[in-house]
Amino acid sequence: MNLSEEWVYPWQQSLWQRLWQQRANHRLPHALLLSGNPGLGKKHFARVVAKSVLCLERNEWACGRCRSCRWFSAGSHPDFLSVSEENSAAIIKVDAIRTLTEMLHLTPQCSTYRVAIIYPAGAMNRAATNALLKTLEEPAGQALLMLVQHQSSYLPATVVSRCQRMVLTHTDARMAEAWLKAQRSMGDAEGWLLKMAYQAPLLALQWAELGYRPLRNQVLMGLWQLRRREVSPLMLAKQWSVHDPVVLLQIVLTLGMDIVRVQCHLGVEWLIHSDCLVQLRAFSALITPQSVLSWLQQGQAVLRILHESVRIQWLLWLESWLLSWEKGATC
Repeated sequence: MNLSEEWVYPWQQSLWQRLWQQRANHRLPHALLLSGNPGLGKKHFARVVAKSVLCLERNEWACGRCRSCRWFSAGSHPDFLSVSEENSAAIIKVDAIRTLTEMLHLTPQCSTYRVAIIYPAGAMNRAATNALLKTLEEPAGQALLMLVQHQSSYLPATVVSRCQRMVLTHTDARMAEAWLKAQRSMGDAEGWLLKMAYQAPLLALQWAELGYRPLRNQVLMGLWQLRRREVSPLMLAKQWSVHDPVVLLQIVLTLGMDIVRVQCHLGVEWLIHSDCLVQLRAFSALITPQSVLSWLQQGQAVLRILHESVRIQWLLWLESWLLSWEKGATC
């Protein structure tokens, strides 16, 4: 769902109210760090804040009608700049940050503020980070800089300490299910998708639109065939490499955790893939919990890296990872 940039998502309301109170009391920080798990709409939240701050009506929400709002929607606002990674490389270079710094120090042309967003902030290289530090140490007047990053730990402590941190957290399950149901008719799949997405509604919606269940079944079969030596790690890695790495890893990791839950004799209510209980029980007799957990740790480490837009040799790593699954200790 492409929500209008005049409004935040329901699960962002409390964070919005907190920020609005600061604005109303003329205590808006010069730098905000927005962090939280993928699928919660951090970048959207930052753009809603930017549009509202730049709006000429100066109310809580952007009016959507004034000259400033129209320019913002058209992507041509002279007092706004959004910096992201370059297409050819997953990094933000120093020249982009220098341009941002110069813009923030200019007198606003239309609004009372100048606003900039850096997304993902962790994509800045060392030179870009050092250039940004100078801006954070000597903030411009009437300027707001927003850094958007899944995990703040990927940023230097010197950057984090100079920003006001706002963390988007997991939403209430019932609120998330209601929102997801309003976007798309899924039968009873909302709860399952939200479990897969760790209660991140936008991620759950994305997976629903991708036709997630057939891919999950394909992955489950591949893992089974690999343990039984019916397919080679190289062949399976080649088949899987055509899929989005983040989506694929999320499927594999949640399946792996369900195998461990079955091995620990947890009830079906603890399972994400409860409709695969028979297959999960079969897996639990093929490989030790210790082997599964060790294997999952490798996958989780790479998933964190991918979430921060860091590039890896995906096919090569996938081959190695699947080889570890094939060789995992048998029960």
